[in-house]
Amino acid sequence: MHRFCRQQKYVLAIFLAFLLSCMVERAYPQYYSSGQEPASIRWRQIRTEHVKFIFPDYYESRARKLTSYLDSTYYYAGRTLDYFPKRIPLVMHTQSARANAFVAWAPKRMEFYNTPPQDMYAQPWLEQLSQHEYLHVVLV
Repeated sequence: MHRFCRQQKYVLAIFLAFLLSCMVERAYPQYYSSGQEPASIRWRQIRTEHVKFIFPDYYESRARKLTSYLDSTYYYAGRTLDYFPKRIPLVMHTQSARANAFVAWAPKRMEFYNTPPQDMYAQPWLEQLSQHEYLHVVLV
């Protein structure tokens, strides 16, 4: 009797696995379309207390300005939400027509696209983007 129950459990498990695999139409892997810069770009980085900023070598003056935005945002967002996150990498994509940014969980990082959108705010694009995305860092 004991052997029969074990065999029934195996048959039931196989049947359920088959049934679930038939119900799933498609499985989408984790994919993101960032990192489309040409291989000829030389990358540099600036490390501050709160951000490790990775950017193309021709973008250094704007990178320094953006790190100052992020450092000032760190204290404001952390004090507001009572949480101060560890240093996070930020990758700047300059060879894209996208006007967006995102914060990813694994590996934890921020990625910015520096092209401003057509419908701009009164605030400078990179300043607005850094404040918005750093709040995501604090919340994640």
